Amino acid sequence: MKVIKYLSLIALTVTTIFLTGCSDSPNAVAEKWANAIVDGDVSRANKYSVSNSAEANGILILMFQGMDSNEKAEQIKQMKTALKKTAEIDGNDAIISNGDFEFKLRKVDGNWKVVVDK
Repeated sequence: MKVIKYLSLIALTVTTIFLTGCSDSPNAVAEKWANAIVDGDVSRANKYSVSNSAEANGILILMFQGMDSNEKAEQIKQMKTALKKTAEIDGNDAIISNGDFEFKLRKVDGNWKVVVDK
């Protein structure tokens, strides 16, 4: 049963990546970054975050990998719920939040990037 739930989450994540395509909205960037964290891909996470977030991305990946499957599922659920919210954009800054999980983004050279606070 756990395997089916895990495979369903993976399928949903992959589908979401394809559906976001080349969009560069704050939500799309945050989702691509979150998928990279879940997948353990630090170089891809760095691509979607501000330049000084590389170390924090690596730490987040290690933390995520250290979680048990229930904790991972809950974190993924919170991220996906947050990403359904519309980004609140204020100039070059944006926040996507559902109260439990928050993404902060900043526009850098015309592209949205996730800001990872240490």
